Amino acid sequence: MWAATVAAIVIFAATLWQAKKLRGQLTELQVQMQLEKGRKETLEAQRREMEQVRALLAAPETRAVHVKPASEENMLFKIFWNEEIGLLVTAQDVPAIPAGRVLQLWIVPKKGSPISGGVFRPEANGTVLKLTRPAAPIRMKDIDALTITVEPAGGSPRPTSDPHWVGRIS
Repeated sequence: MWAATVAAIVIFAATLWQAKKLRGQLTELQVQMQLEKGRKETLEAQRREMEQVRALLAAPETRAVHVKPASEENMLFKIFWNEEIGLLVTAQDVPAIPAGRVLQLWIVPKKGSPISGGVFRPEANGTVLKLTRPAAPIRMKDIDALTITVEPAGGSPRPTSDPHWVGRIS
């Protein structure tokens, strides 16, 4: 009888220990599952953005604008504009932007104030690939230029500095 009781207690203790171990493994798997779900959502968002980039580049009405440096810098931005889809800002070898600052694209109309075309930062390797939409609808025929300025993080409602890059619309 004692032997059976001791055996039952040992089995019960082993079962509790195993349950605790399995609960820990389950928690770890749930955390991993949440991380993977986040990765999947990020990849899905990137896939959708790349589909928009492809559609913008493939559309016959998309127009390319070269935005050249206003100073001695050699690098330039190439911006693809489709009035229906948006703007694709591309560049390589973009100089590092100071902490707390961003690059902001401005659409300069022939009449009126500049309209924000979005903010972005170059990747660590100096590349830019940013799909954006203007803050207000505007037709390319009404535009004088596209400019890029360095602005405070989050962007500005109007340019706070002279343009670093300028692309005239002809």
